[in-house]
Amino acid sequence: MNLKWLSVERYLVNLFVFLIPTQLALHFWLPGSFVFGIRVDYLAPSIYLTDILFVLIVAVWMVQERSMLLRNLETYKKYIVPAAVFIALNIFVSANWPITLFRWVRLAEFFFIFCYFKLRAKKINLNVAKIIFCSLILFSLIGVSQVVLGGTVGGLLYYLGERNFNISTPGIALAQINGAQFLRAYSTFSHPNSFAGYAGVAIIYLFINNFFARNMWHLLGYGIILLSLVLTNSVWAILSLTIVAFLILIRKKANWSAYGMKSLILLIIALSIITPLVASKYPGVVTALASTVGERVGLSIIALKMIGENFFLGVGLGNFIGVIPNYLSGVSGPWLLQPVHNIYLLFFSETGIIGLVALLNLLWRKAAPKFYAIIVFVLLTGALDHYWATLQQNGLLLALILGVL
Repeated sequence: MNLKWLSVERYLVNLFVFLIPTQLALHFWLPGSFVFGIRVDYLAPSIYLTDILFVLIVAVWMVQERSMLLRNLETYKKYIVPAAVFIALNIFVSANWPITLFRWVRLAEFFFIFCYFKLRAKKINLNVAKIIFCSLILFSLIGVSQVVLGGTVGGLLYYLGERNFNISTPGIALAQINGAQFLRAYSTFSHPNSFAGYAGVAIIYLFINNFFARNMWHLLGYGIILLSLVLTNSVWAILSLTIVAFLILIRKKANWSAYGMKSLILLIIALSIITPLVASKYPGVVTALASTVGERVGLSIIALKMIGENFFLGVGLGNFIGVIPNYLSGVSGPWLLQPVHNIYLLFFSETGIIGLVALLNLLWRKAAPKFYAIIVFVLLTGALDHYWATLQQNGLLLALILGVL
C-alpha cells in the first residue's frame, strides 16, 4: 500500500466529512426546473462541493485498491439487475426524465458513500466521531450567530453555502416568543428543520459511540450544539430526539427484541401513511387547521391522488413538485412548490408500490440493533418533513453514519 496515496485519501476524507453541512453548489436550470415560470431548487440538477470531494476520494481509492473495490461490488451483484430494470421503468414513466435520472444518480452516490465508509473507515484509521463533533460545533456557531445578528453572518461563509437573508426576508422561518419575532437558526442549511435533523442524527451517533469526555472542551462543544438545536425551534425534531432517548433508556432496561424494534419502525411508517388518508375524508377539518398544518395535509392529499393514479411505478423519482399542477383541482389551502412533508408518501408517490415495498423489505431485513436509534429518529422526523429524501447534507450524513456503524 502506497503511504503517500493513503495520506492523500485520509486528508480528502477528513475534509469531506467536515464539510458535509455545506451546501455550496452549481445548479443547472433545465426547462423542467421551472413550474409556472418559477424556478424550483428541487428540480434543478446540482453539483455540490462534497460531490467533487467524494469523486476525488474514490479516484484515490481506486489508484490504490481497484481490485478490492470491484470485488466488494460483486457482493451486491444479485441486486443490480432487478434494481436497474426498476430504475429504467421509473425513468420511462417520468414526465421529466432528466430530473428522475439525476435523482437516481444521487441515490447511487449515497449508496457508494455507504459502501466506502463501511469498507474504508477503519482501514485508513478515520475518527469519524471526532470530525463530526468538530464540524457540528463550527456550523452550530454559525446558526447561533445568525439568531443573535438577526440575519446572515456573511463574508467567507458564503463559500460554505450560507444564503443571504435577514429577519425581514419574505418566507424566512421565524419563531415567536412573548410576541417578539426571532430568526430561527439556519446555519448553512436551506431550512432550520433540515439543520435540526442533521444535528439530531449527529448527536445520536456521538452518543452511541460514547464520544464524550468530561472536560471543558467537550462540555462547551455539546453546549453549543444543543443551543443551536434549540434555536432551530424545530419542535418535532427536538421531540423526536427526546422520544429516541426515552426508547434507548427503556431498551437498556427491558432488552427489547429485534422483532419488537422492527415492528415499531413499521408502525411509524404505517401511521404516517394512514393519517393523511383519514384526513382526506374530512376536508372541512383540514380547512380549519392552522395554515402551515393545512398546507402539509393538502400536499399529503395530493400525494395520495398521485399514488392512486400511478400506483405501481409512481410519477418518477424527484418529480413530485413537477406534477403538482395536475392535481390542484379541489385541494384546499395554498399551493406550495415543495415536496410532501412525509418521506414515505413522497417515496410512494414517486416510485410506486414497488419502490415502497423494496424500502420496507430493506428496513426489515437489514436494520440491525446498532442502527435502531438513528433509524427511529429519521423515520419520526421523516413523518412530518421531507429533508431526508430531498436534501444533500442530510442524505450524505445518513449514508456516512450507516456505513461507519
